[in-house]
Amino acid sequence: MYGKGCILSYALLCAGACLCYRGALECGFVFDDVSAIRENRDLRPSSPWTNLLFNDFWGTPMNKEQSHKSYRPVCVFTYRLNYLLHGLQPFGYHLANVILHALVCLLYKRTCSLFVSEGTAFLAALLFAIHPLHTEAVTGVVGRAEILSSFFYLLTFLCYTSAASKRSATDWFYFSFSLVLVALATFSKEQGITVVGLCCMYDVFILQKVRLPDLLKSWKGHLKETGRRLTVLLSWTLILLAVRLKVMSIQLPVFTKFDNPAAAAETPTRQLTFNYLIALNSWLLLCPADLCCDWTMGSVPLILSWSDPRNIGTLAVYATLCAILWNILWVDDVRSRILLMGLSMCVFPFLPASNLFFPVGFVIAERVLYAPSMGFCLLVAHGFSLLAT
Repeated sequence: MYGKGCILSYALLCAGACLCYRGALECGFVFDDVSAIRENRDLRPSSPWTNLLFNDFWGTPMNKEQSHKSYRPVCVFTYRLNYLLHGLQPFGYHLANVILHALVCLLYKRTCSLFVSEGTAFLAALLFAIHPLHTEAVTGVVGRAEILSSFFYLLTFLCYTSAASKRSATDWFYFSFSLVLVALATFSKEQGITVVGLCCMYDVFILQKVRLPDLLKSWKGHLKETGRRLTVLLSWTLILLAVRLKVMSIQLPVFTKFDNPAAAAETPTRQLTFNYLIALNSWLLLCPADLCCDWTMGSVPLILSWSDPRNIGTLAVYATLCAILWNILWVDDVRSRILLMGLSMCVFPFLPASNLFFPVGFVIAERVLYAPSMGFCLLVAHGFSLLAT
């Protein structure tokens, strides 16, 4: 009966994901799809396959100044397969996106079931499958970068949890497979590499049940095996980062004021606006009512002073994060572990798009919230299950 229930839940998830986005199958190429698909010479059979290793997402050589430095050869490879099968007919490209989204939903449910009950995991996955914020990622062909990266992201994490399941011993076969998968996630889209942070949090705080008060004094016994795993994982991460920097000739992309106005603003306008954008992205996860296909230029007015009332939203988000972190790091119970994984799944994939480390080429891009929404959906489903009991 349990097995039949699981099969039924997976079937319902697939049906929900596909039904929500069945309209995408009738769409054509819009906005960035035109540059990434229709005008990208790297998809053509006449173009060498090796071009995928040296050109960016749009088909421009990575070493050129006008390149956006978006290195996603795995994603472009799937576009090329689409082109070989049906040329520039949009149906196949959109069908691949919808199928990938359904597969991500299944992997996400399996991931959630590691921390919560099957019912709560199903609720989280169902919310993820139908969340309106995913419209841009699933419906737009260029959104495949997010979906494909999330697919390998979840596979990486599941392989890592299998490798580390015995705590004091490592299954190096699964571990090696997870290293390959993190590379595929990274070269599908850059944020894929953040799964390393999720694996580290899981190993130390969930599997080993370490908390800050005993972090230093507990690093002994079976924790030595955790140290070995994390050392290899982080070393591999540095190698991937080195490859990424080498490919882009250690140059950041050049964006205009139109792409990201706050990046060109003075202090404190730049910092206040960037932090407010984090709050605005959080609001879109919670209330996806005002969605937009192109958040650029003045779509979000700059915050010019500390007296701007929108700063209250920023403070509220950071206060909430601090309260959750306090509970996570000092309390050792089931609730704190779920909060930890939910928050980690929210924060880590969003960091590359947060403007906190380097400016990005957009004001807000709803597609980049595809992976962070996994953590949000887990937290909402867990909260609902607590209210229901």
